[in-house]
Amino acid sequence: IHYTNPNENIIRNGSFNSEEYWDLEMHSNADAVGSINSQKQYVISISDGGSSLTDIQLVQNHLILINDKEYILEFDAYASANRIIEPKIEQHSIRYTDYSQIGATYIETHLQHYTFPFKMNYPNDSEARIVFNCGQIPGEVYLDNVSLKYIEAGQDTNKIEVVKVNFQTPDVSTPEGYVEDTGE
Repeated sequence: IHYTNPNENIIRNGSFNSEEYWDLEMHSNADAVGSINSQKQYVISISDGGSSLTDIQLVQNHLILINDKEYILEFDAYASANRIIEPKIEQHSIRYTDYSQIGATYIETHLQHYTFPFKMNYPNDSEARIVFNCGQIPGEVYLDNVSLKYIEAGQDTNKIEVVKVNFQTPDVSTPEGYVEDTGE
């Protein structure tokens, strides 16, 4: 178990200096290989994406989440072709309760930074996990600078600019609390 202070990254090795702490999981008939490239990005090379986003997962287990805390998940991502991935902070049990409620996220062929705030509205969990669901579509997915931090009560949130933007394809409705991506 890895304990952290406010504004300290809960994710271990989020800058991918190695593959330590990360597991690439494949389900059903999915097939992929994970590696670290020369830019220290985690690359998921997908030859068979399976039939579901959850058929290929990059996972880090043993995260501690505290009830009623505000968290910010951030990461950089791009892909060899425009596609959907699904980042989640979730319960690591039979239910896989999605604590972060981010949903499908549209990533493009150029590096972008993503920021997703959420509140832990569930009981404390000392065995939570981060998951990047990357199945269905063959090609490469690149991830870097993964961080999950909690904001201390009373912290000046004006210093943290957070906007929830819906990066989903135009045929998917914008979830409540998000700003529609207008392409600007």
